[in-house]
Amino acid sequence: MERHHHHRQAISEGFWPWLAKAFGMPALLATPARATAPPPPSRLDKTTREKLALLLGASGLQEDDAERAYFSNGGDLLDLLRRRLGDAGVAPDGVLYPRNAMDVQGILALCAELDIAVVPSGMGPTILHGNGRPMLALDLSGLNHILTHDPVSGLVEVEAGISGRELKRQSDAQGVALGEEFESSLGGWIASSDSTPATVRGLTVATPRGLLNLDKGLHHLMAGSRGRLGVITSARLRIRQRPQDENCCAYLLSDFASGLALLREITRLGLPHERLLLLDDGATRFERALSRPSWNLGERFYDAWRLLRGFDDGAARLVINFSGNQAQRKLARRNLEALARRLGTFSLGAATFAPAYPRDGLLDRGVGIDQLQFFASWSDLPARYARLRARLKQAMRDHPALPGVRGLVLAKVSDVRSDGALLTVTWLFARRLQDEVAQATAIREAALTAEMKGRQGLEQQMLDAIKLAMDPKNILPPGH
Repeated sequence: MERHHHHRQAISEGFWPWLAKAFGMPALLATPARATAPPPPSRLDKTTREKLALLLGASGLQEDDAERAYFSNGGDLLDLLRRRLGDAGVAPDGVLYPRNAMDVQGILALCAELDIAVVPSGMGPTILHGNGRPMLALDLSGLNHILTHDPVSGLVEVEAGISGRELKRQSDAQGVALGEEFESSLGGWIASSDSTPATVRGLTVATPRGLLNLDKGLHHLMAGSRGRLGVITSARLRIRQRPQDENCCAYLLSDFASGLALLREITRLGLPHERLLLLDDGATRFERALSRPSWNLGERFYDAWRLLRGFDDGAARLVINFSGNQAQRKLARRNLEALARRLGTFSLGAATFAPAYPRDGLLDRGVGIDQLQFFASWSDLPARYARLRARLKQAMRDHPALPGVRGLVLAKVSDVRSDGALLTVTWLFARRLQDEVAQATAIREAALTAEMKGRQGLEQQMLDAIKLAMDPKNILPPGH
């Protein structure tokens, strides 16, 4: 069966001593994953198997141990650590492979009839600990096509099981660009996001009671839902024609605050761009260390030259891909650089957007990597960033692998809008191998305490009422 494997990025050996030094560690240890223990036997009965086979075909339900173990737990750090320790966690009783949106809706209706819980893959079966019902994982990787392309309206309809990498490949082939990138499946990206990504214009959602087409603002309900209100089967996305020639450039700024000021000006002036990304000082240093092909004398001269230009370790980095035809891109770049000069910004020339951080490679070297992402207004973003960064650094000092060891906090700003932007905060730490799950839990809880205020009062009552209407048998993941 097709799966969304996390891409393994090649890492130079020179990066590991740099990272150990950044942590204050003498060295990093190899920590290969252990073999996962086999899950308990499936609880599905013969009648259930026959009904699912009639709906999906003979290959639509998989119950072998390897397949079920693969879909045990979710994709966050705590689940990954448990799995690497050999704990199968809450293994589903089977894995379902729908072929289209009608299959998904049929699955949900049938499971509601049979009182079987359903969890979309990547949403984390751990939330169903203690649930006595049989549980099925839902793998949407077969829903991986661009269904329609409306160049007049600038919209595409895309199935929600498609991975970010595959969507980019297909959109490139059609000569269009989305302006945003993600690593997970499209549906998982939307359902896990704190706010609806700007490119999303509508959703089709399967529920036990039928298919829903959500637009005119109702699609925002699914942001952060993590499968509780229904399963996203497709999304309508805003697209642009991809320019024949890319014009992606990078700029070095004195600090993160200068970068935020530049982003606000880019938005205010409406400078045309396809994508932009601001990295704080931590992310700038980390990505530079990760991308260095070698650690030679020339690199040291560059570091010294940069310091002479007034850019110290607090420097931030902006990457922007200008949009439009050649003349429009040239004008946009000239206007940006005139603006940047007033803020003391230095042009680094042509650039590319770096790939996602190499999660699996870091885990193999005893490093934990976790992340929070949320949309913030321009007025709130600096304070929220500073508060979360300080809380995370303190939490990693309070829960070190060895006395005196520290962690790294990296932040990026993207999805820039007139009222604010998306802030992604990633933290890395050397794992305390004797109790790494407890360590990772304590650090994440410190971050959540700092930032994530749970829904309360009327808001939670409204969401509970929506869930009851869409999922009266409560077979989808419960709310938090």
